[in-house]
Amino acid sequence: MCSYNEVSDYGAISDILETHHYTTSIDSTVQAAMRGGTDLDCGLFYQLYSTDAYNHGFITDQDMELALTRLFTQRSGNSSPSPFPPPLFFVVEIFHFHFHYTLMPFAG
Repeated sequence: MCSYNEVSDYGAISDILETHHYTTSIDSTVQAAMRGGTDLDCGLFYQLYSTDAYNHGFITDQDMELALTRLFTQRSGNSSPSPFPPPLFFVVEIFHFHFHYTLMPFAG
């Protein structure tokens, strides 16, 4: 069996705090993950904790905009630097912030 089949990034964000001890709080873990380029969380860490991190000032609208732009650009197959890729044919529930809803008109 290929080693690829044995590796999963599920829980990678929580590992930043709980396994690697790179951060010391949940808010700083959200900040480190998002600013480090982890745009998609296949677990629940962002869903559970990103609103608090935002409200406590650990992540900003600009952090979320950059993460969503990278994610949507990659998922749509568009390599242009445009912050609004072509219409998207999938639904992503990542952030429950106002910025997510401002992208909806551009998502097709």
